[in-house]
Amino acid sequence: MTSSPATRSLVRTATGLRWDRGGASPEVWRTTFAQTLNGIDWLPLGQGRRTPDGWVVEAGALPPEATIRARGYLSGGSPGSAGGFVESYDGPPLFLLNPVDRMAI
Repeated sequence: MTSSPATRSLVRTATGLRWDRGGASPEVWRTTFAQTLNGIDWLPLGQGRRTPDGWVVEAGALPPEATIRARGYLSGGSPGSAGGFVESYDGPPLFLLNPVDRMAI
């Protein structure tokens, strides 16, 4: 077990994306990458390929106005236990959930 802080960075490259992960970041067993121009419709860019420092996907040049998402899937600790996922984003900010309307009565 590492005592160093979790590190991660999602970087656009000339040929796609690189998601570097290190330190106390949880290990993921697979990754997917996607892009959106409106925060609602996500276009899959493909599954990542493992590298010594993280994951890469070949996706070509990506629009600078796109928000990019890297998602890593975690496995459960024991058979039958639930897994989960971790995500990193790059690009213009977006709302992941719409704010809930509240009205004072």
